[in-house]
Amino acid sequence: MLGCSGAFLLLPAYTTIHVGDLLVSISTISGVSTLLLGTLMLVCAGSVLARPGTRVPAGVCAMILALVALPAANFGGFVLGTLLGVLGSSAVLAWTERSEPHGPLPS
Repeated sequence: MLGCSGAFLLLPAYTTIHVGDLLVSISTISGVSTLLLGTLMLVCAGSVLARPGTRVPAGVCAMILALVALPAANFGGFVLGTLLGVLGSSAVLAWTERSEPHGPLPS
């Protein structure tokens, strides 16, 4: 979910939509913050996937990024980026490793 959040954060500022002869482009000063927040969200997603031991710092960082993206990056990727970021970071923070049984299972 964090990867999708990063993609939704990056999407509005760097796409142009053609509607008939009309060209819709969102180009604002928030393009730099959008690039930074979206890239950092993708880095958090990659770090959790590559090294599961970094789930707590990456989850906290992703939660902060998702909440900061709401006012700073085109309403958080039209709210979808923020929503997916909050849900994904909550899932990462709630994730625990499976514990293996210490002995044979009772029959």
